[in-house]
Amino acid sequence: MIKNLLIFLANLALPFILFAIRNWVWRLWLARQKHKRPEQVTPPTLDFSRALRLVFYGLLMFFLFMVALRMSDNTASPRTPRSSDTVIDY
Repeated sequence: MIKNLLIFLANLALPFILFAIRNWVWRLWLARQKHKRPEQVTPPTLDFSRALRLVFYGLLMFFLFMVALRMSDNTASPRTPRSSDTVIDY
């Protein structure tokens, strides 16, 4: 349960972390290009619509991750009949 919650929170936080890193790199690049560009250029800001889009991307990544985990699960379903091809006795 805790592992699933941490995975969910990490997937929600990842787009915001990537946005912050992109802004940091953008500001560094602007600082290096300041003497070449006389006009003022502002990096993108985190407004409400962009925050909603990042939350949507985080939820999409979470659901895709859960689908990938579900597809890679090799255990037999309890609803399937226990036949000789699904049970391996050693």
